[in-house]
Amino acid sequence: MRLGFYRKDYAVVHLPDGTPTTQRVIFVRGPDGSVKWLRFGGR
Repeated sequence: MRLGFYRKDYAVVHLPDGTPTTQRVIFVRGPDGSVKWLRFGGR
């Protein structure tokens, strides 16, 4: 799985050939700025 970031902490999943999919990834940060959760695929 490859990710293409389109803004800070937001990415779209790309296929091995580089084609983007409709799947999104959001990195949720804690108060200290470190990644605490990874939201994959929506709600």
